[in-house]
Amino acid sequence: MTDTLVAEPTFVHHDTGPILSIDCHPSGNKFITCGQKSTSSKGMAVVWNMEAVLDKNKALDENVPKVLFQLDSESQFNSVRWSPDGKRFAAGCDDSSVWVFEYVGRINSQGFIGGSKNIERYKECCILRGHRMEVLSVEWSPNGRFLASGSIDYRIIIYNARKLPQQIAVLSDCELPVKGLSWDPIGKYLASLEGDKKLRFWTTDTWQCVNSVTEPFAMSIEETLLSRLDWSPDGKYLMTPAAVQKGQHLIRLIQRKSWKSDQFLAGHYKGTTCVRAMPRLVDVNLKNGKKMQMTCCAVGSRDKSISIWVFPGAVKPILVLDNLFHHTVMDFAWCGRNLLVCSADGSIRVISLSESLIGEMVSKEAMSDLCHSIYSIRPPQYEQEAMEEGDVSQDSFSVAPVASTAAAASTSFITCPEEVLARRKQQEQAQQPSTAPAPASSSTTTTTTSATPIENPKENDSKAKEKQMLEERKEQKLVVEAGGKRRFQPVFCGAISADEPAAVSEPPAKKPVAPAPPPPQKKRIVLAPAAPDDVDLEEDSSGDSDEEDEEEEEDSDAESSRAAAPTNKKTTENKMLAMDLKKPVLRPMEPKSLQTKEGTVLMEAPEQQPKISQHVQERKGMFVEVDNRWKHGGVETTQVKLVKKKQEIVQEEELMDGEERRMILECLWMTVVGAPVIIVAANKHHVTLGCGDKCLRVYRTLCGSLLSSLRLDSLPVLIGVKENAAYALTENGRLSTWNLKQGKAVVTRQALFDCVEASTDNSLISVDVSESGVPLIVFSNGSIFTFHVGMSCWIQVSTTNILGRLTTAISDTQLEISEKTGPLVRLLKRMRKQTTAPGVAPQVVKSIKESQLEQLFICAEQLGNPQDYQTMLMLYVETLCEGGSEKKLKNVLNTLSQSGAPMQVCGLRRAALFDDVTRLIKQRQPGIAERIVAGAATVTTTTKKSRTLF
Repeated sequence: MTDTLVAEPTFVHHDTGPILSIDCHPSGNKFITCGQKSTSSKGMAVVWNMEAVLDKNKALDENVPKVLFQLDSESQFNSVRWSPDGKRFAAGCDDSSVWVFEYVGRINSQGFIGGSKNIERYKECCILRGHRMEVLSVEWSPNGRFLASGSIDYRIIIYNARKLPQQIAVLSDCELPVKGLSWDPIGKYLASLEGDKKLRFWTTDTWQCVNSVTEPFAMSIEETLLSRLDWSPDGKYLMTPAAVQKGQHLIRLIQRKSWKSDQFLAGHYKGTTCVRAMPRLVDVNLKNGKKMQMTCCAVGSRDKSISIWVFPGAVKPILVLDNLFHHTVMDFAWCGRNLLVCSADGSIRVISLSESLIGEMVSKEAMSDLCHSIYSIRPPQYEQEAMEEGDVSQDSFSVAPVASTAAAASTSFITCPEEVLARRKQQEQAQQPSTAPAPASSSTTTTTTSATPIENPKENDSKAKEKQMLEERKEQKLVVEAGGKRRFQPVFCGAISADEPAAVSEPPAKKPVAPAPPPPQKKRIVLAPAAPDDVDLEEDSSGDSDEEDEEEEEDSDAESSRAAAPTNKKTTENKMLAMDLKKPVLRPMEPKSLQTKEGTVLMEAPEQQPKISQHVQERKGMFVEVDNRWKHGGVETTQVKLVKKKQEIVQEEELMDGEERRMILECLWMTVVGAPVIIVAANKHHVTLGCGDKCLRVYRTLCGSLLSSLRLDSLPVLIGVKENAAYALTENGRLSTWNLKQGKAVVTRQALFDCVEASTDNSLISVDVSESGVPLIVFSNGSIFTFHVGMSCWIQVSTTNILGRLTTAISDTQLEISEKTGPLVRLLKRMRKQTTAPGVAPQVVKSIKESQLEQLFICAEQLGNPQDYQTMLMLYVETLCEGGSEKKLKNVLNTLSQSGAPMQVCGLRRAALFDDVTRLIKQRQPGIAERIVAGAATVTTTTKKSRTLF
């Protein structure tokens, strides 16, 4: 028998989409994964049956279910974790929310929930909306009291897990996006990793940062958007990825209290992304014959490999599995000695480690004694009894003591009242004391000497409830389904739809509950957005006709009713939530590292994948499918197809019970490329392919004809299209943009080195391009740059530096002048807001604020977006009015009314802008308006008269 077995359960997948997080249920009977559904922006979370993964025979058995529950979302899920009691799971989402779902039972009767067949049912507890940007990490505290979430918005929110959505603390001292969180198993600290640059330790009694560690990350670069860190089971070490020392990628071991980081785990040749320890220590036999309790952990990396370590004192790993995946290792989950690993290539591996390799796992009692001897604390996760199936998956929360009865009912929906009454009688009989009179105690005075048993009020109450339930059995309720069908359903029939829970909840197994009326149905709790920029409804909406919007809304509504069970509740509140999540906030790309060398910037191209599936923007159900290993006539090359996914229309009477509607692919066009495709971007006008031969190939989406094959200076790292504009960023750090409609270059191989501060280690956060081809780039230090086409030079739009503390920040309310927003306004909403330092003179605040707005105004004019230009213009004029800057206001009016100037600027009429500005000045500064408007109005009137000739 080998020490290590590696299995690949092929049925575990996200429809070719990446799997970003994985977690094992406390019972060990199931696990959950989350990530993207295919390569679109839609999210997916799936609960899988662990038996089918660990047992090959059950995996081949069609009667053994593989998928227990599937949850679909309009936004990607980045992190998912089970609660310590196993009754709930939390998932961090790209739409700045945290979804919390609760287990409510198994489905005995046949039926569909939201269009997909589920074995288990979960109801939505609440959606937490405390963040302003994407949530990258969620973690439950080991004692189950807290739920922590970390986001790109530089904040950590601590929720009261027992009273969601109540917030306990908001930790806003972070300086970079929070990419990873980990709770101390002893319950003293919460560790957070900020942008692979700083590690912070927060104390759980005051929620203050007690220490920060930066030394292990001095040479690190942000290579992935997600980082998973973990503590050793005894709390002595924190294991953190992303550390670098002398060019070597490490897992740093941070010692408790001293916070020293002189120990490390090394060996991977690319950046480490995740680390996770076994839930308990292992007994390791040393060479001298003695036993030692040590930590066993798994390390994942961008080099597609994992390593297994046992420390302290480790010099090399006990096991290394090279090239286990085709893409980055994202997360781990332990189930006993079985390690579950997920990757961005959309697959998982199950690694079974023998006891002879890693040692025997110590018991919970031994872990409790060890922690008590070190910290004088017994952590609750080591005090609880081993969970069995049914103990961790109850229909409701109960605080009643656990009964010792062996007749434990399975957690399933109730189908008849007799079942409820029978179980309650069994529980009451197990609880009832003996009817014989107890002997009088010397310290207790008894007033009843008769041996007749006292009448039990609980028994009478039970009989009354029994009679009431039998009467209610005769009642029926009218149920109106989504298609308008009406049917009558008995009150005690098991509900199989996601619209409402069963009429009577089953009592928790092995937990005696006094007879009581069925609990009222809990209302869905939704936290209101904390800021207006939580959801951007205007993203990717330009260029669509009204008819297309109506068709897409109808299609999306029909699809959501089939694929999103927990969110398909027919209430006004839930409809409002669905509207908010229909078009999520644009997800920023993973930070791209920049390495400055000899006056240039070097970047790393994406890894080549066997197959790529890219959604076409603004075209529902349309995808670009790339097969880099397509073979024909004995020759292996690359095939590119544009396909449209449709559901096969089947008459309802032809559908069998449990059969899903089949998805068919319609090939619109196909082409063959002589070089591998490493990156794809597409919209309704153009399909762009970044190829391994340093070419950017552009095709027309409508017919598939080749528009151009543009030769780049090196391999493409990022490409994108927006309307008729395209951009490409290469390994040499050079950016090029084109106006494809006019067939001309806008920016030609401009070096990013001119924008990078050589003294700091920056990363590229996002790249965007306007409809006219003008770029807009953002760096991790907060700097925003665009390109001045006329002057052929980069111009700095904004920067997060010390000047930000000397003025007031632009609020989101000020940026909402118009209903529609452009790329610049959306970017400003996502940027971190700095607070003004105390004691700053008003004149200094005014001067810096006006200078910043002037930079933004110039950028908006270069981008050419009408919404951005109008917003920046009106905000600039409003600020000048507040400061009484008469000369600058006069300059704005003269510019708008300049004789001989074009009639339009950024697609807006100058005369209309002049009227809007004049109206605003008259409202805010009537005195100034009298002096400066008259002269400018004369020029404007002359200009208007001349236009009548056309």
